[in-house]
Amino acid sequence: MNLICRLQNAAARSVRGTLKRLKKMRSIIGAVALGLASFLAWAPPAAAIDTTSYVPFAARAVCTNVPLSACAGSLALPNRQTVLEYVSVTCSNLGPPGARLFGLAFGLKTEGVQTVHYLQLPVAASIGAAPPTGAVTGQVVRLYADPNSEITVSANAFAAPASPISCTFFFSGQQSPALPP
Repeated sequence: MNLICRLQNAAARSVRGTLKRLKKMRSIIGAVALGLASFLAWAPPAAAIDTTSYVPFAARAVCTNVPLSACAGSLALPNRQTVLEYVSVTCSNLGPPGARLFGLAFGLKTEGVQTVHYLQLPVAASIGAAPPTGAVTGQVVRLYADPNSEITVSANAFAAPASPISCTFFFSGQQSPALPP
């Protein structure tokens, strides 16, 4: 408390000193510059600074075969604010030669609104020329997921019902400390 009083008194002394110097100045430009500099020295910052101590976050969601779709899966998030910064995907068992991957997507809730985001497709897999080992892709993102929500993942390929396609989505970013219930 004593420190706050000292700072307030210092600010008042600084303003009084500035006013005395302004009266002695003959130049209006100098007076305005000095007054503005004094004001800016004590003005609060324009934007709030986030001081949350985020911790690193890494997780994966496995996408497995679903009838009439290539594959789908989900990842439950804890009671923490989650910031996704990078997403990568590796897919295998795309199907017979010529099978084409045509969609990689993940969904999440931000401020209660469900959204779906699509990833860039690996070129070879999208034209039916993926190697037998599968295909991979990755993308930088900046997305926010609500606490206690889930991330859904899906991949679609032509000739998928006949193939046991499997994709693993890797997510990395940051999470806030646990939120109160």
